[in-house]
Parts: sequence; C-alpha cells; structure tokens
Amino acid sequence: MNPGHDLLRKLFQIWQRNPDGKQRKTLTITKERAPAYFQTIDPDAKDQLHACLKNAAAEGCIELVWGKHFESHLLRKIILLDGETLGRFLGVPLAREIAAEAQAKLMFHVPPEESWLSDLVARVAEKWSRGEAAYRISPGEVGEVKLLIDALGAVKEGKQKGLDLRTFSARVLGDSKAMERMYDRFARIWNEQFDTGLEPKELFESLGLVKFPQPLFFKGPVRIKSGGDWLNMEPLKWGFGIPPDAIEDIAFALMPSYILTIENLASFNRHVREVDDEGLIVFSAGFLNPHTAEVIQTLERKLDSHTPFFHWGDIDVGGLRIANHLQAQIRRDLRLHLMSPEILSRHGEMVTGSLPRFRAKSISPQIQDLMDALVSHDPAIILEQESIDPQPPQIP
Repeated sequence: MNPGHDLLRKLFQIWQRNPDGKQRKTLTITKERAPAYFQTIDPDAKDQLHACLKNAAAEGCIELVWGKHFESHLLRKIILLDGETLGRFLGVPLAREIAAEAQAKLMFHVPPEESWLSDLVARVAEKWSRGEAAYRISPGEVGEVKLLIDALGAVKEGKQKGLDLRTFSARVLGDSKAMERMYDRFARIWNEQFDTGLEPKELFESLGLVKFPQPLFFKGPVRIKSGGDWLNMEPLKWGFGIPPDAIEDIAFALMPSYILTIENLASFNRHVREVDDEGLIVFSAGFLNPHTAEVIQTLERKLDSHTPFFHWGDIDVGGLRIANHLQAQIRRDLRLHLMSPEILSRHGEMVTGSLPRFRAKSISPQIQDLMDALVSHDPAIILEQESIDPQPPQIP
C-alpha cells in the first residue's frame, strides 16, 4: 500500500472516532505517530508519498504544513479539512454509513419482544459508527453479530437444555464451534443484561453450556425414576452416579436427616465412606446446570420444612460464588458446612496477590460474612475443602 494512503487512513480513522467534534483533527509527523513517513527512505518512494498527500490537498481533504526555511522540504503536520471528502478520496465508506446499514439489517433479525437484543444492536452500531470494533467484532461484520444474537436469544429461551455445548452450537447456530469462538463476548453481554457476577467459565456451567456435563452423584435414601422405572438407590453403600437429564423424577425412600451438597468429587468420595448417617449427600459438580438445578429444587420441594440443607465447598472466591449460586436455586436458607471464618483462619493457606470480591444481585448474610473474612486477611488466604476431614453436619 502507498505510505501516503497509510497516513491519510490514520487521519481518517481519527476523524471517524468523533466526526462531529469541533476540534480540528491533526496528524503530527513524528516517528511515534507517523512511522510510515520515516520508514519511506527511498527518494522516489518519498516523492510518491508527497505526491499522494498533495493530491489529497488539491481535492480539499487536507492541509499540509511544511517546515520553515531550510526545513521547508520536511512535512510537519497533516490537518484534516473535510472528513467525508477524504473518505471519498481514499475510496473508504464512512463508518456511520456502514453502521446505519448494518443496524437496519440486524434489527430485522431481532425478535420484537427482545428489547435487550435491540439495545445490543444499538451499542454495536454506536461503536461501529466511530470505526471501532464492538465486542471484538469489526465494523460491518453483520454475520458475526447475527450469530451472537441467535445464541443469546436461544439460551434465554432455554434451547440449550439437554444438549452439550457443541450439539447446541451445531443445531441452533449451524456451527459446532461457534459458541466456543464467542465465549468471552457471549459472557460479557449476558452479564451486562443479567448481572450474574460470574466469570465466563462459571456462567457457561450454570447455563449448561459445557462439552461433557458432569453426572450427579448421590448417597442416601433416594429413589430415581429413569426410563419409566423407579429404582431404589438406598442400598448402594458408596453412592451412585447418573446424568441429571436421565432423571425423570426423584423421591425419598426415607426422609433424610439433612441434605448436603459437596463441591468437589474427592471430598464427596471421602464423606460417603467416612460418615455413616441418615443424610442425603449430593455431589453437585460446581455450578448447577439447568438439569441439576431442577433435581435439587425437586428434592427441596419434597423435603420436610424443618430438614436443613447444607453445602460444603472451597473457601475461596469461586467456592463462594458456587454457594451463592446454589442458594439462589432453593427457597430455604442454605447452611454452610465446614465453611466459616474460624475454619479459614485455622486451616487457610496463603496465596499471592489480593482476592477480588464477587458481585451478585443478592448475597446471603452467611456468605457475605465469609466473603468479608476472606478478603480481610493480609496476606490473602484460601482453603480448599480437600484439606479438611469430612464431618457430619451439626443439626440444631
């Protein structure tokens, strides 16, 4: 490309970011701001560069400011006179025209009832109108935005339910890896709308957008309906596992003395071997996907009102996010098991750097107290639940 065009395009881009601004747009010819000028060393190439700029000046696009006296052959500044004229000179469409055309196309793709997706299109168009990428999508890439709108709308409708990540992506978006490519931007937009406070990986898990959904593991007095048949699982001493979407219904063989969900599989395996009581133990595998959440909610509905519901997980930011996510899925108060400021102080291990707080629409007082304790230590400490020996919950 002609180095002169490089300089003019850079000035044009500066103008497109704020075309209505009153301040004159100027490109100062320095090694930092205009490296193409100084990299053009060959005399003939330099003459071509100057000729290109002089042609643009003759068209009324720009004004050239040269050095004085013995430096009159050196270019000092390029001042923009008319951005639209410069765009025509370069053969580059105006960003606001690209954005307006794209916005019109995209609005036909948005369901009328989904105003939040219309707002998304408006945000994208606003960025594009300044020649800037939106959510890492370059101006004019309408197809990428359509794909994003389809994904967001489909997940809001729950179309991912019962499908692994790539099957959902292939069936709904026509590309088995589309969701993985839009991973960060999908999470960012979803959080802008629904304010989950979750990191992308956590969000995808909570929505059931995973490649290989974890099975649910149980140990305790439950019966499972699967394939139309009821199976009594209580005799299985070390528990059992089943994909959550294979559970058609679940009930208690006997009313348990408590329910305990456990974040990590190693701790679940230890607990079911080392604690022998009448509780129902559930390995919940971190953030509950929609199927797992339904199973947990069914169990809670069938539980006596006085029976406590416990959770045991890591005492770190991720572990507290998981606990808070679980609390949001059930109606009764979630009680933290082996998760307290005292246990953190006694058994916690130092980590480098500071710990971030997490955001959520609502946080239970118990989880908030533990979050306050977690960030109060200097140096920071956390506690992985595998560091603690299993114990039966204390039932009031």
